[in-house]
Amino acid sequence: MTLKKKMFAALPLATMALVLAGCGTDGATTDTGSTAAPSASEKTVEAPVTQPTAEKQNDQPASTCEGTVKIKHAQGETEVPCNPKNVAVMDLAAADDMVSLGAGDSIGILPKAPGLPAVLKPYEGKAKAGSMVKPDLEAIAGAKPDLIILSSRTAKVYNDLKDVAPTIDLSDAKGVSTMQANDDKIRTIAQIFGQKEQGERAISELHARAGEIAAKAQGGKSLFIMTNGGKMSAFGPNSRFAIVFQDLGFAPAADVKQEGRHGEPISFEFVSQANPRYLFVLDRDSAVGHGENAAQALLDNDLIKNTEAGKNNGIDYLNGTDWYLVGGGIATMNGMLDQVASVLK
Repeated sequence: MTLKKKMFAALPLATMALVLAGCGTDGATTDTGSTAAPSASEKTVEAPVTQPTAEKQNDQPASTCEGTVKIKHAQGETEVPCNPKNVAVMDLAAADDMVSLGAGDSIGILPKAPGLPAVLKPYEGKAKAGSMVKPDLEAIAGAKPDLIILSSRTAKVYNDLKDVAPTIDLSDAKGVSTMQANDDKIRTIAQIFGQKEQGERAISELHARAGEIAAKAQGGKSLFIMTNGGKMSAFGPNSRFAIVFQDLGFAPAADVKQEGRHGEPISFEFVSQANPRYLFVLDRDSAVGHGENAAQALLDNDLIKNTEAGKNNGIDYLNGTDWYLVGGGIATMNGMLDQVASVLK
C-alpha cells in the first residue's frame, strides 16, 4: 500500500474553505462576505485530505534516528534531538509532514490560524502560540519544547527563540520550485524523526501525481490570480504560486511583470485580454476569515464569463487554507494537486 493510501484510508472527508491567496497579515477576525454561488463554469473543490489516526501513526516503521542530528536550515546549522517529543511547530506545512510521517503526537504547540488544513484539525487545541506572523514568545517558551520549527512568516523571531530550545528555520530557499521546497521540508522532518524511507516514498508519489497533471495540462494557457478586498493581482511563473507553471505543466496566458508576494495588480480587462483557458483563483479574504465566496462575487461579470475559462468550465476556485496559509506538506500538497487536477476533468 502506498504512503498516500495509508495516510488517507482511515479518515473522514474534510470540506475546505474556498479561498484565494495574497499577502499581508494572516491573523484575522471573521467578517460577513458575499455569498454568490459559483456558476456552472466554475469549479470549487472539496479537498479530501485525511489524517492518520493514532493507531495508524503507531503502525509507522521504527525510527532510524538516534541521539541528535545536525540540521541545515535557512539561518545556519543546528543540532537537534532525534524523535523530539514536544515540538513547537510554527510552520503548518512542517506540522502536516509530522502527522503524515507518524509523528503527530510530538506536536506540542501550534500557531493560531484563520483555518487549519484537514490533516491538522485534530490538533486545533494546540493552537496557542500566537498568530502565524506574531508568535507569542512567552507561550512558546512556556510550552518547554525540545525543538522549535520556524518558517518564513516567523523567521524574524529566530534569535529570540534559539536559546529556548534548538530552533530551525525551514523558510523556502530562494529560487527553488514549490515542489522542490516541499521536498526539502519533507526530508528534514523525515530526518529528525527517522522516517527517511517514508519521506522519499511520499516525495516520489507527489512527483508522480504532478507529472500526470502536467501531461494532461499540455501547456494550457492559464492565469493564477488572487482576490483581496475587491481587488485582483496576478502571479506568474516565478512567483510564490509558480507551481502551476513550473511543476504542473500550465503556460502563462499573459506576461506578469511583478513577481513579489503581492503579485501584479490587474483589472477585469487584463483577464479578458489574456483570455486564459484555465483561471486559478485564490481568495485571500476567505483564507484569512474575512467572509466566504468573495472571489465568486467579484468575478461574476461578463468579462470573466466570456473568457475561454469562463465558457469551458475552466475557473478553479482553490482552497485558501491549503494554498495561502499552508502551501505544502504531504497531505496538503496532495489536496492542492487534487484541486488543480479537477479543472482538467
